[in-house]
Amino acid sequence: IQDVDQYSTFLPLCHYSKIIRQSPDGRSFDGQLKIGQPPWFEEEYISRVTVIPEEWTIQAQSIQSQNFDSLSSQWKLTELPVAAAA
Repeated sequence: IQDVDQYSTFLPLCHYSKIIRQSPDGRSFDGQLKIGQPPWFEEEYISRVTVIPEEWTIQAQSIQSQNFDSLSSQWKLTELPVAAAA
């Protein structure tokens, strides 16, 4: 989830992805993405991403966008039990 630089290699409709600023403590960064399906729709925006490792949480909020008033997401990760081998 944090590897924004690689989004364009696996995320459908993502044409560009790059971390453009990172905080000294590594807990937040700004990521620039270009998404869409030209010529119908294309959007380039910047999100501020905050990582809270002790809570296994990642929050993202757009801080610059031409088409969206706001765009936000929150990821809450959960450890799953390891399945026994058959």
